[in-house]
Amino acid sequence: MGIDKEVLLETDSCQQGLFALFGVHYVVNIEIYPKKFKHIYQFIEESAFGIPPKKRTVQYRKSEAKLLG
Repeated sequence: MGIDKEVLLETDSCQQGLFALFGVHYVVNIEIYPKKFKHIYQFIEESAFGIPPKKRTVQYRKSEAKLLG
């Protein structure tokens, strides 16, 4: 059985889950988010953690408008 079939971490709330998700990215030094979810990750970084994106691209602003709209 591969590690992808194992529960590695359980949380009690969505907030804890988000912190864990971003924490894992940081700990294993993953600098690039999956392309499909890049703007969602950046939006969460900005809105939940107060980390503004390095560059506000047109695509980011469109994704942000969709998420807020």
